[in-house]
Amino acid sequence: MLQAFYTERTQIYGIIQQTLTKRRTEETKRQTQAYSYPWTIVRLLPDARRYTVARFYNRQDAWDHLRLLNRLIPAAEFEVVFDVSDEN
Repeated sequence: MLQAFYTERTQIYGIIQQTLTKRRTEETKRQTQAYSYPWTIVRLLPDARRYTVARFYNRQDAWDHLRLLNRLIPAAEFEVVFDVSDEN
């Protein structure tokens, strides 16, 4: 009886360890992606809020995309920002 308890407990610890390792890996990938694409286009919203529209590796790509967005959505206000922080 005691042996079955320890076996079950070991299995549960193994599942928890796998889950935590998987989450850490996913968070690391997201952070790496945020650092790899630091140039962001943000849409400025009321009440000093912002919404990240896209991320880019270099500034020129961000500015090119910004020009396109301004043509397609002239009523919205967008900015190019250098941001290496993870928003999530």
